Amino acid sequence: MNQSILEWSKFFANLATIAGLSALFFHYMTYRKHRFDIIHSLGNRYNALMEELAKANQIYSQSGNESIKIYVFRNYFILCEEELYFIKHRYIQKKIAETWIDAMLHLLPVFTYDLKTNTFLVNADKESLTRYIDNLTALTQEMNEILDRCPIVKEIFFIKKAKNRSQVIEYLNVIK
Repeated sequence: MNQSILEWSKFFANLATIAGLSALFFHYMTYRKHRFDIIHSLGNRYNALMEELAKANQIYSQSGNESIKIYVFRNYFILCEEELYFIKHRYIQKKIAETWIDAMLHLLPVFTYDLKTNTFLVNADKESLTRYIDNLTALTQEMNEILDRCPIVKEIFFIKKAKNRSQVIEYLNVIK
């Protein structure tokens, strides 16, 4: 009798181990899928925004209406804010994070934020992405409000003025 109890207890122990390992594996696969979905979603939004920006530039050159570009820039800043949040909390793999940071470093330094005058301007001396911002010399108060809604972007790129990937990562680690 003791032998059969021992055999049953081993059986249930093995069964519990298998169930636990299966649950752990399922959790890991769900986590990986969730991370992939985040990367895929943000990548699609970035591509769509770059297309919108090119279209907005055409509309702007025909009409002179800045609001279309401001709409696209607002969405881009919000996207950067989300990307930085996910990078900070390590949802994004290192290589992908580096690529995203490099893209931000290419676009965001085109702008200058003057804390003294609370002015948000396009840097005339920057050549990157000038084809998208032709004739756009001063952005409106609306852009200042956008920056206020994107505190990570504002802190890293406009207050601390990160110039390279390592500075961005260093500043991300300090921000609460």
